Amino acid sequence: MSDNPLNLEVPARQGGPEKGYLVRRVPADPTTPGSPQVGKHSFEVVARTDVQRLAGQVQVALEQAADQVVTVGVHEAPIGHRSLHLDAGRHYFSPSHIKQILHLMAWCRLNVLDLHISDTHGYRVASALHPEIVSKHHLSKDEIEQIVAYAAELGIEVVPSFDMPGHLHKVLGPNQWAGLRDDCGQLIPGALNILDPQAKELVWDLMDEVVQMFSATSFTVGADEFLEYGTRVDSLERQAVAQFGPGAHGNDVWIDFANQCVQRLAEQGIAVNLFNDGVHVDAKVFPDKRANIFYWTRWGAHMAPPQRFAELGYKLHNWDGESLYFILREEGNCKIPTFQSVWRDFDPYVFPDKAGAVRLRPDGANFSVWCDQPETMTSDQIIAKLIDPLFAFGQLLWPLGRRRDEAQTRKLLSQLHTFQNQ
Repeated sequence: MSDNPLNLEVPARQGGPEKGYLVRRVPADPTTPGSPQVGKHSFEVVARTDVQRLAGQVQVALEQAADQVVTVGVHEAPIGHRSLHLDAGRHYFSPSHIKQILHLMAWCRLNVLDLHISDTHGYRVASALHPEIVSKHHLSKDEIEQIVAYAAELGIEVVPSFDMPGHLHKVLGPNQWAGLRDDCGQLIPGALNILDPQAKELVWDLMDEVVQMFSATSFTVGADEFLEYGTRVDSLERQAVAQFGPGAHGNDVWIDFANQCVQRLAEQGIAVNLFNDGVHVDAKVFPDKRANIFYWTRWGAHMAPPQRFAELGYKLHNWDGESLYFILREEGNCKIPTFQSVWRDFDPYVFPDKAGAVRLRPDGANFSVWCDQPETMTSDQIIAKLIDPLFAFGQLLWPLGRRRDEAQTRKLLSQLHTFQNQ
């Protein structure tokens, strides 16, 4: 991380609390009696890590620019994983646009970019193993390395997100032999045949290639929306009973595949992230405990509730699909959170549940940009719409941000717009 990636005129030094940072007053001239500087002061940030230092510098810079009282003292970050998920699989974001987003993330004090590289409309990174799947507009290996390096300067980790065994339309288009078929012999769009060892090796080879390109230490497998609820594939049902006993269902084979991904990546020392929706209340197979669970929805009572994962000791990340999902759909039907909607509706400690909401301590929280209809907006339009809700989200992840009222926070946001335009 560079010494001052946002060019902030806020001094800093090494030290401070284990988590978070310390902001303290520094007298301008404490040694010269009678000096006109006596009684005046500036502020400095004391932190142990570059990421903590930058978070403190952003706080002080925005408060000073907004003519607010600078909040001194210790500021802890109880939510360590503060992320943005960017669907760069469906919508092509150029390296310059991704860097703009990383810059915005730093101002919002986020530290993880979950970069979605593959989905229904595209496979957006180069592949020497399977060039036939790569979209015309994609990121080269050199561009990925540059993005990862730029993110590191801002204290942000880039985590590749490669959803499987569903959402594999671009991978399976030229490799239909690896697709799952329904009971009538028809290919299920985007679904991998997880009963075929060669089909699994196809996506695992790609997974390994992506890990190397990103020099990844964490990887989002996802494992969501493999089959629509109620879809039954007899071959999966038979395998479930044979492998896991009476009462097992196709979903158990699905989660077992996800666990195989976890094991393969864990052997390389890589942490793995999974979505929650494939795990049902009657599951025989639960995710590997080494996986982080990204809990985004419980739209159906068949899904395991968040408290079940908490009881079993999983690390839960709050992805709140109601409050924090920015979704490009057809024009006029997009779901775009605003500053006000996020400020009003999101609480990092409240997880979505069919029966209402559940309060749990999260290990992380995430704002998502999904591009279901990728041509609805340009990259510039997406970024312009993203600034306000992402800033509200970032503020709510810190205790100080939750103590401020909406008017105070909007003044800080106004200064962010000023800094962004400089």
